[in-house]
Amino acid sequence: MRSHRASGHLQRFRHLFFVRREDLRAAAQASKAIAAGAPDDGPEDQLAELYFNQGRYLEALAELERLLGRGVEDRQLQASVLARSGACLRQQG
Repeated sequence: MRSHRASGHLQRFRHLFFVRREDLRAAAQASKAIAAGAPDDGPEDQLAELYFNQGRYLEALAELERLLGRGVEDRQLQASVLARSGACLRQQG
């Protein structure tokens, strides 16, 4: 269970980029790679940063709100999430 929780953002990425696009072969390969263990999952807000850099501010904001709703204990990460949330809201107008 811990490995699934640790790779939660990788699972969401796999779902968004392979399953929703009906690329089931790539989705299966991604599941195997995630199950094998990623060498470094990266920061928890990595998926939100990807969305933000692509100009997908609504998706970035939703991911950031999900992180805040789950509870962020690291003060530095919390500050980053709040700052990026503000930037998303500014970009939306």
